[in-house]
Amino acid sequence: NSNIEELNKLILFLSKFDNIEHVNITMAGYSIYLGEEKYKNYRANRDDILKIEQFVKKIKYENIINIDFNGYAQIDEYINDDVLFKRENFSKRAKCTGNIENFYILPDGKVTICEELYWNSNFIIGDLTKQSIMEVWNSSKAMGLFNLSKEMVQDKSKCKICKEFENCHKVPGVCWKLVVEAYGNENWTYPDPRCPYSPPPQNVFFIE
Repeated sequence: NSNIEELNKLILFLSKFDNIEHVNITMAGYSIYLGEEKYKNYRANRDDILKIEQFVKKIKYENIINIDFNGYAQIDEYINDDVLFKRENFSKRAKCTGNIENFYILPDGKVTICEELYWNSNFIIGDLTKQSIMEVWNSSKAMGLFNLSKEMVQDKSKCKICKEFENCHKVPGVCWKLVVEAYGNENWTYPDPRCPYSPPPQNVFFIE
């Protein structure tokens, strides 16, 4: 999935259509449903990624099409002994808008806070076949996740004793998807793996 020749064919094909205004190139990411071993088989390697990044910059410079190369998960973000680096990097994280500004309706009517967590029961906050939108939005599950208490956190999680717990989990919040990717569904109350207090990830979900 990282062949420049095939990517070039796709870009030239897309550039023929006036209704396509912008193209984003993104690396295939880790799937919490397929797991680590399958991810290692389909992920792109770092050398190919760097070549594609340079190729996209060249195409963008030539104005063939309005195109961007999106970032990707790199090992230094998650396995790094430099606490100051991790603290600064974590402080600049994007806000998680799930359960704050929006939610996602799944095909069967179940409602999740994140489109990448799908039917993960820890993050299902309601069911629109049985509740109204406002009932889901104000449900005890939604409120419980927004006002997550330390009582809900596993004893082995660093979050259990963290003084920054409340502020960290409100806004900008943590990325629950990254937590599940890094530590597994059973450890969903672990720290965000970008957090300076987080343990090393149990799964390889990044580019090494």
